[in-house]
Amino acid sequence: DAPEGAIFKAWCVEKSAYVNKGDCIANITVPVRRRLTESEGRRLDGRRLTMVDQTISAPKSGWINRESHLVPGQKITDNQVGPTIAVIDIGPPWWLVLLGFLLALCCMMCCLFKI
Repeated sequence: DAPEGAIFKAWCVEKSAYVNKGDCIANITVPVRRRLTESEGRRLDGRRLTMVDQTISAPKSGWINRESHLVPGQKITDNQVGPTIAVIDIGPPWWLVLLGFLLALCCMMCCLFKI
């Protein structure tokens, strides 16, 4: 998920690529407000909006299933509704493999004993 007001810069990975937890998915720029100091020649109560580069990391391991159509340099909220910019597919659940193995075992037992 992208923070509110984030500006999209570039994708770090291609669609259908495998990512590990914590890998970079996209580069963004986020506006941050900071207080001005006296050394900058302004009032202490003034504020300045600065841009900070950030990366959006993968929350889990899996394959990038879908990427939003984002335009570099534009706000993410201008291109879509909601903060989700990519969907990660973790693959089939572990119990599906076990179910397939048990089904194959049952078929072999039926053939072996001709039930």
